[in-house]
Amino acid sequence: MEIINIIGSESVRPKPEILDALKRDYPLEASIADLVDNSIDAKSKKILVRLNLEQEAIKSLEVIDDGCGISKNKMNSAMQFAFKRKYKKKDLGMFGVGLKVASLSHANILTVFSKTKKNSEVGRQWTTSGILNSNWKLNIIDINTAKKFLQRKFDGLSLSKHGTIVRWDEIDDFKRIQTGWEEFIYKIKQRICLHLGLKMHRLIQRKKIKIMIQLYDEEKKESGPVEMIEALSPFPIGQFGEQGYPKQYKAKIGASLITLNAHICQSGRAKGCKDPQLFRQKANDPSDRAI
Repeated sequence: MEIINIIGSESVRPKPEILDALKRDYPLEASIADLVDNSIDAKSKKILVRLNLEQEAIKSLEVIDDGCGISKNKMNSAMQFAFKRKYKKKDLGMFGVGLKVASLSHANILTVFSKTKKNSEVGRQWTTSGILNSNWKLNIIDINTAKKFLQRKFDGLSLSKHGTIVRWDEIDDFKRIQTGWEEFIYKIKQRICLHLGLKMHRLIQRKKIKIMIQLYDEEKKESGPVEMIEALSPFPIGQFGEQGYPKQYKAKIGASLITLNAHICQSGRAKGCKDPQLFRQKANDPSDRAI
């Protein structure tokens, strides 16, 4: 074997343009689901997805939860790309990029406000301009601003003791729409509800979490009704595509014997799905094969 002589080393920072590679092929609803994953890992019981409207446009999007929150000491780590904390077996996150990549795939500004039971409010903010033009500068939010955002009244949940708000501003997808706003907003809501209802159906069915969605009018300071996102099981009880299903199979992996439950799902028959055509589209979407 030839010897390779190492004469030294140097640190090479990633170019800010790495964001372009990270942004590709990240559907809006899948990005929001990544934020919801983080909320679940934070032991949230209630999660609210809120679309903030202004002048017939979606000004911003917020995912609000009543989880344990992020302390000031841990906030910078939470905002760092690829920071890996100690993950528990049941945690949904793994690689430390979900929050940042999911958010900056769609928004030019990502702001996180949080509060823990024992620590005061804290806020940090990434902007694409700060990354591209200012050498990865992370903005520090004034504590009074963080308090103002966290102390707002939300329908269906309270952040008085602890919780987190993840906020997107300057969302690319929303800025492109010039006409047909009501239909666009309806379809956005449907996509979010369907994706979260499918992906989180077991947790919702078992009443481990409540996931809600709401429209909020920034100009009038008026909240729309809170809508509960329903569990959309791809395997509804008693509704199977073929007689004799579900079936069980045994498979050996190494020294372990596992049981596989095989289902055949009836197309467009997910319980609670108000749009069977939309359900069929999602069933054929490669990004949603692993539910």
